[in-house]
Amino acid sequence: MNYRAPFGTSVRDKLKHRIAARRPIVPVAVADWFAYPFSSSARACKQIGAALLFLVALPALAQNWPAKPIRIITSHGAGGTVDQLARTIADEFGRAFGRAFVVEARVGANGDVAAEQLVAAPADGYTLMVSPHGAYVTNMFLRKQSFDHATAFAPITVLASVPLVLVVHPSVPASNLAELLAWLKAGDGRVNYASQGIGSSGHLAMELLMRQVGFKAVHVPYKGTGPATLDLLGGTVTMMLDTATTALVQVRSGKVRGIAVAEHRRIAQAPDLPTIAETIPGFEASPWYAMSARAGTSQEIVERLAAEWARSVARREVQERFTKLGVELQTTTPGEFREYIRTEYEKWGIIIRASGSKNE
Repeated sequence: MNYRAPFGTSVRDKLKHRIAARRPIVPVAVADWFAYPFSSSARACKQIGAALLFLVALPALAQNWPAKPIRIITSHGAGGTVDQLARTIADEFGRAFGRAFVVEARVGANGDVAAEQLVAAPADGYTLMVSPHGAYVTNMFLRKQSFDHATAFAPITVLASVPLVLVVHPSVPASNLAELLAWLKAGDGRVNYASQGIGSSGHLAMELLMRQVGFKAVHVPYKGTGPATLDLLGGTVTMMLDTATTALVQVRSGKVRGIAVAEHRRIAQAPDLPTIAETIPGFEASPWYAMSARAGTSQEIVERLAAEWARSVARREVQERFTKLGVELQTTTPGEFREYIRTEYEKWGIIIRASGSKNE
């Protein structure tokens, strides 16, 4: 079974905006010596010696990795997609590398708490992070950060994505996307929509849709999918973009109407449901999950981890486990993941700035 990565047909040709270049990994001793070349010869010799020892040790550190248990910091608690991915990685990688991979949840600030833990750890490959896209891209536009997203991470691989489904209350006089958009444009901004919170995937995807189509709607943010869904079922809000995992349950029960999928292609869970892109070419907005290490981690370690995830995804047991959850597993190289972050940075930066969204 072939798994698509979000690169190829789904990569957007929007790489105009560059994230600030990462600082090279230069030992402090080397940097100090070049900054102060006229320091005493004894000090210079010590600095050069320390630098050479550091550089000589790097290949050995990578070759001996892993020599102890590895932490996987997660941004969300037990039971969700992030936790399921992290525990699958822990099981698969534990067998492959012969060391324990221990999952530790650091919940809060849509992934920033976990990211801060990763940034504070040594760049030795013994601390990894599994988190949704917020920690990598959108959070930096929504709240003040204690670290620089452009230089903080060593991207390893995109792990998975979950399709979003546009659903409406049954009272809405539209059975397809074209009818819905016509109705929304005629509503002159009086219609509202629910999201899982400010900066959530459902919120930003709807902002993208409004920008591309040219209609207005009132955003009603909730604290999670549960309360948002309840108000949609009750008619308090009109529509929302929700993950296929939860949205399709309500669609099949007849409690809401499914309109379209925010993917570039139709999904296996609902093949009769058209994509938004079939009406609005190029539209795609799916939450994704990824794994990274601290910036400065050996590239050899990073590439070994990415390759092992690709091998894990190829296993039928892993495929079936996530298919049941409505999660689409993906694999990328570290380089592809880095480019994807840059593309997403540009795309969502434009949307968030235009919307004026903040979540301090």
